[in-house]
Amino acid sequence: MDIRQMANALVWMAVAATPAILLQSDSSIAPSQFLVIYLGRETVTDDPRFEAFTHSLERLPADLRNRVRLKHVAALPEMTRLEEAVSEAIQMRPAVIVAPSTATAKAVRDKSAPIPVLFSSFTDPVRSRVVDSMGQRTEPFTGVWMEDDLDGKRLEFLRDAYPQIRTVAVLMDRPWESNCNAMSRLPRVANSLGLDITVLLADDAEEVQRVLDDPQAAKFDAWYLAPSGMATLHAETVLARLRAWGKPVIVGRTQYVVDGAPISYMVDIDFRWPAMVELLTRVLRGEAPGSIPIQRPYRIVLAVRPTPAKGFPPPSAQVVRQADLVVR
Repeated sequence: MDIRQMANALVWMAVAATPAILLQSDSSIAPSQFLVIYLGRETVTDDPRFEAFTHSLERLPADLRNRVRLKHVAALPEMTRLEEAVSEAIQMRPAVIVAPSTATAKAVRDKSAPIPVLFSSFTDPVRSRVVDSMGQRTEPFTGVWMEDDLDGKRLEFLRDAYPQIRTVAVLMDRPWESNCNAMSRLPRVANSLGLDITVLLADDAEEVQRVLDDPQAAKFDAWYLAPSGMATLHAETVLARLRAWGKPVIVGRTQYVVDGAPISYMVDIDFRWPAMVELLTRVLRGEAPGSIPIQRPYRIVLAVRPTPAKGFPPPSAQVVRQADLVVR
């Protein structure tokens, strides 16, 4: 082999070795991490939804699971604290912000930050001004809408469960009332069922206490506790008072029946956290949030406790027979 041939051979050997060298170099570089901030409506130790979301992250694909760094920021119900929490989250420049309520999603939207947001909401996200459209969106938002138009049906089940009732207090917060147009719509529904309803509004603990302390509150035959944000935070207080009064009640969360309430009718939201993880996966892989469809529920559950917690009257056998879930 002459000198020219030897030189050419050395060049080809170097070229052939280059990919292996680069591969070895690349494998020594740790993949980047993704900071995901969760805006909790309670402190981290008192936030069951954050715990549920944390557990659901086990569903992330293996190549993403160990790269996600999850941080809880307490966006407490007070408006000033909510705004402070959102500003704090944005300043950390996360890969994604998880806004698990309409209030947190709206607070992030108001900041117009170019950060992907995954939201969950019980109210219509367009009417609530979380997003501009259910279709393609310019804002970097996607999420889950627990679409719930069941207020009228809950009143029907309440009437069937307790045929003797006539007057019903309907307790919800103002965002729920606005989204469902309850003040104008529900009285007509109630009238067709032979019921006389009063819609009571409360947005925070102080207003809830004021409603319950009103002398007229104990005079209603029955109550409907709508699954609004207020109920998420203060259902225990409301249900304890109704038990003390011995009042029939229907709620919008199955968990309250598990805890002792007599009857609930709810959109099955068990799909929420797996759906959020699927959306998170798509966003972390580079998909534009505004192009990802907003997820909706596909099942409704009537849950009944034939022997509810002491103080609550039992529902009728007719409604127990119709139940999708009987809690004993």
